[in-house]
Amino acid sequence: MLRQVQKAKRPVTARRAAVAAVATAAAVALAAGMTSPAQADPDSTHTAGTSADEVRVPVRHHVTLLTGDRVTLDSSGRPIAFDPAKGRERIPVRTVQRDGHIHVVPADAQRLIADGTLDQRLFDVTELSKKANRTAQRHGLKVIVAYKGAAGAAKAEVREAGGTKLRRTLKTLNADAVQTPKRDAAELWRALTAERDGARTTAAGISRVWLDGVRKASLDKSVQQIGAPKAWEAGYDGKGVKIAVLDTGVDATHPDLKEQVVGAKNFTPSPDTKDRVGHGTHVASIAAGTGAKNAAYKGVAPGAKILNGKVLGDTGGGDDSGIIAGIDWAAAEGADVVNLSLGAPDTPGVDPLEAAVAALLKQQHPDWKQPELKGALTASTKGGKYTAFQQGSGRIAVDKAIEQTVIADPVSVSFGTQLWPHTDDKPVTKKVTYRNLGKEEVTLDLTAESLDPKGNPAPDGFFTLGAKKVTVPAGGTASVDLTADTRLGGAVDGAYSAYIVANGGGQSVRTAAAVDREVESYDLTVKHIGRDGQAAKHYSTVLVGISGLGEEQFIPVRGDSGTATVRVPKGGYVLDAGVIVDPEDITKGVDWIAQPKLDVTKDATLTVDARTAEPVDISVPSSAAKSVFASPSFEVTAGTAGYGFGWWLDSYTGLRTAHLGPQVTDGSVLQKWEGHWTKGEKAQYSTVAGGVVKKLATGYTREYKEADLATVKAGLGASSSGKQATATAFGRLPGSFSATGFSAPQKAPSTRTLYVSTDDKVKWSLEYEQRAGVGDDGWPIVDASYTLGKPQAFAAGKTYTKTFNTAVIGPRVGGDYGVVRDGDKLTGRLPLFADGKTHAGGSLYTAVKTTLTRDGTQIGTNDDPLTGGKPFTVPAGDAEYKLSTSVKRSVAVSAASTRVDASWTFRSKKTATATKLPVSGVHVGAAVGLDSRAPAGAKQSVPLKVTGAAAGANLKSLHFYVSYDYGQHWGDPLKVTGGKVEIKNPEKGKAISFHAKITDKKGNKSTISIYNAYYGK
Repeated sequence: MLRQVQKAKRPVTARRAAVAAVATAAAVALAAGMTSPAQADPDSTHTAGTSADEVRVPVRHHVTLLTGDRVTLDSSGRPIAFDPAKGRERIPVRTVQRDGHIHVVPADAQRLIADGTLDQRLFDVTELSKKANRTAQRHGLKVIVAYKGAAGAAKAEVREAGGTKLRRTLKTLNADAVQTPKRDAAELWRALTAERDGARTTAAGISRVWLDGVRKASLDKSVQQIGAPKAWEAGYDGKGVKIAVLDTGVDATHPDLKEQVVGAKNFTPSPDTKDRVGHGTHVASIAAGTGAKNAAYKGVAPGAKILNGKVLGDTGGGDDSGIIAGIDWAAAEGADVVNLSLGAPDTPGVDPLEAAVAALLKQQHPDWKQPELKGALTASTKGGKYTAFQQGSGRIAVDKAIEQTVIADPVSVSFGTQLWPHTDDKPVTKKVTYRNLGKEEVTLDLTAESLDPKGNPAPDGFFTLGAKKVTVPAGGTASVDLTADTRLGGAVDGAYSAYIVANGGGQSVRTAAAVDREVESYDLTVKHIGRDGQAAKHYSTVLVGISGLGEEQFIPVRGDSGTATVRVPKGGYVLDAGVIVDPEDITKGVDWIAQPKLDVTKDATLTVDARTAEPVDISVPSSAAKSVFASPSFEVTAGTAGYGFGWWLDSYTGLRTAHLGPQVTDGSVLQKWEGHWTKGEKAQYSTVAGGVVKKLATGYTREYKEADLATVKAGLGASSSGKQATATAFGRLPGSFSATGFSAPQKAPSTRTLYVSTDDKVKWSLEYEQRAGVGDDGWPIVDASYTLGKPQAFAAGKTYTKTFNTAVIGPRVGGDYGVVRDGDKLTGRLPLFADGKTHAGGSLYTAVKTTLTRDGTQIGTNDDPLTGGKPFTVPAGDAEYKLSTSVKRSVAVSAASTRVDASWTFRSKKTATATKLPVSGVHVGAAVGLDSRAPAGAKQSVPLKVTGAAAGANLKSLHFYVSYDYGQHWGDPLKVTGGKVEIKNPEKGKAISFHAKITDKKGNKSTISIYNAYYGK
């Protein structure tokens, strides 16, 4: 069972789905490429539908959670399938989308994430599905496990969990960096956790668990900008100081660094410590370059020495554990300063400059430790046009830092949060303390500059100093009061910041301060009552902000007594609650109670009472049908955004529902009831019902009859042996932005019978996948896929036939597909391997070459099979172009259409917008079976339909050829009469190939060649 909370901009076509229980593992690397992105899905998975006008079936990615549960995501990063690990089928799972990231969190991990024990990135499927993380986690889940004390037993359990490998021991953290095969992730989860008092907690000896995340090199700033030359003039160049540069390596042969590198070690899979990216060398040069090659590029601390710790590999990336191991090494090597230029782009005044300036200060003050170094760096900064939340105290000023003897200790002051309303706020006073590291007392003149949340000056008196001067004795400290009076904020709520500037003794000390003046907020108390009338022990409740001050907020409602109080900004919310009888066994019952529109304008109490819920019962005509997936959901529209809430279940058994709160009469709430059942090995029922409602259903009953359903016979074509295939049906209601689907693999070629609902104006999409076994990590390998196209309405009582992946497979031109020019970019955007029913899609391919000529001269070539991924850049003037492509695929993928050649000749010049170019195609409507074979030697009349620029009355000429020897001999063109040609099928086991030449009435030419189009049998 999986619970979902989703948000999407409207209008949007979303993909939603889940799976009950299937044992599969990680994603598999496919072959050389695909003519259009294909995907792999778990066996018997529920997947989600494509947009009506998608050119190609989207790529899917797969991630494994720390619990061993697996999630499939579409190309947009939305979860579309959930596969619980063995033994975890009945554990509730929720999905939550916020801040552009979707978290998939099993119930037994929620508390550990909330208290910080588990890194939330381990359940952030958006983060995990990013290319860098998918690459890093390709061979197993990488995590860092921190221990409490020696924890010998815990370490042994972790290291022996399945195929877990110890990658590194991290002394700094008292931690292990381990990698666990994805199929064994559930074993690692069991080693890390234990059940106590009915709740999941960490096992004895386990402290924390982090994702071993991916880091990238970041950019750096200018040496001159921070005043380094003045430090050199003062005689400070970093002599005697070691700077550990933990980066992409350092080029020790560089003229500016050849005498600087005194130690090196590699913490990456790369073969050595050489810098093949350039970033580490750049950083080392900024920090300690001698300027031997060009004095203009001398580093900040040219007298310092470099320790080269290569923690980022030759692609510029590395993992957290390698970086931590590098820090351990640097400390052991006696580094005085460690530089890490990693992660996001620099904020003002950080990374290599900070490390280099610290080196200068370390040379000047060998006895200073981290607090003194940080204090001097922070105190001496130069302010910019930023708040304290954007720049801290400001940008590094090395010329000031080397003269700094007075620092703030601590370097910043926090006043916390003042709760709304602010008429009764109490002024809060904190101490700003100065520490004099020098030998003479210093008198400082104090001023305060403050900003409101909008970046404007704060009201007078918002931040006030208790004194305008303070004298700091040599070697001692002195303090001054700083008071924040949030009553003075008027109507402007939010985060206020201030800079306290202390000038004296030839130096300046900057200290940042901040306070949060809470926006208008109220206490919302939620009481949960179970089916027995007692305080509910197990519940899962969230508030999702959809308007007002709380918009975009996700607020969990948690408490141990059944009652919980949360602080909520004024605004509109959706309250989504589930009272669960047994969190380890969802089949014992769940009561789903929701208030789709909740306006929080004052302190309030809500009661979520499971006794108000009524059962849900949805059935189909066949007693032999088995429920495999049930998805109740509702959607709320707020402005241009849509929010979705729901559960993913094996069946509706045990589910009860109720509406909370008043009616919603503005048409913004839509409720859906989706279900899927299997009937034998080759048939299924899929139903969708619902629409706009004023109240969510309190209980729901629906008994489908045979007369309510349409029958769809889905032909699952396959021209090569050993294939399985799936047909997935997605039902779409008007106004809904989501759809779920179900598919189960069966041997192909074959037919799957789909019985689908027809009421409530539902339309259905179908997706086909051809599978070639299972990869090493358990995921099925999908080597071809097709989509029906626009969703279709089916009539009750009628039977329809939809056939996929049969001959003649070739380019689809016309409509949304063709060749496009946008300004100076020219590219093909069409499926080269559309199937015989012209369904868009494609397959794996082994070789491709695409070429563009202009007035007979080649101007470019690439390996894009006209998917639009690699456009050609062309001159503005009018010219004759010829775009040619040749794509080959293995007979193991498809014996039919193993090669497609195509070329289009047309005139073009620069366009102001994306413009279709005059290209044409031809659809060959040969009659074949699901195996792309036809009776050997028999004759058939084959329809030819010209598409694109030459369609209909625009056709000037069509010449059509056949070959029985893979195009070695085409012979004379066949006679085309009434749009048809007479063709003799190939002999048994042999293939026929086609070649067409098309000219439109404006002289544009197109040629299409399809090799091994179909076979005789």
